[in-house]
Amino acid sequence: MKKLLIALTLVTGVNFNAFADNDDVTPIPPAPPAQFATDVASCEAVGAHLLVGTVEATPAYVGSKTIQPLVVDGKAQNQGILLSHTHILVQPLNDSNPADAYEIAADNVFAAGYDQAQPNKAVPAPLSSLQVGQVIEACGLTYSQTPFKGGSVFQANNGIHWVHSNDQPISPGHTTNGWLKEVDSSGNVGTNLEGASEYFCLWHSPTTDCNLPADAPLVPYTPHGISIAQSALLPW
Repeated sequence: MKKLLIALTLVTGVNFNAFADNDDVTPIPPAPPAQFATDVASCEAVGAHLLVGTVEATPAYVGSKTIQPLVVDGKAQNQGILLSHTHILVQPLNDSNPADAYEIAADNVFAAGYDQAQPNKAVPAPLSSLQVGQVIEACGLTYSQTPFKGGSVFQANNGIHWVHSNDQPISPGHTTNGWLKEVDSSGNVGTNLEGASEYFCLWHSPTTDCNLPADAPLVPYTPHGISIAQSALLPW
């Protein structure tokens, strides 16, 4: 999704990705080893790019004042879900140039442990299991950024988001399914770390009431001038 701290103003409208300096500039990750050719093709088939590389720093929790409202009968309620993120610094395989590093912005609501981790402002499981030196692959949308600005927490000129599953297009023209997966020492690719589906309903259009788990970490919601139609299209 996806996807990121946003600035919503009535004067300038909606800035859908505040991490990106230029959403029109889409850096292309270096080609991974040939063994990943099938995954490259699958990722490109949904309009995204595949990044395969090594985790260079401990994943970092990035909070957000942005929440996705709960909606009942087409009306926003006074509670919502905080759209926090986990940022992961990755150096592409077979590329030692620090200028080519990518900062992954992974949406915490698509990680299975979000409900338990969010109140503690912690990286949720299974993202919390990622270690420095781990090889991972991410399929998502790329963008250029200025390091340490707009939500960035690492020295990286490139970013990638929407690295999660969706049950429908969240925003027209954008990928419907991304992923974030571990690669073991034998080159085997694991399951999607960003594949939890319990919060898909937040982006349904028309938006429907969510049957969220009892331990969903709800927070107060104030619309700040954004419409339900706009909120349904936020590209997390």
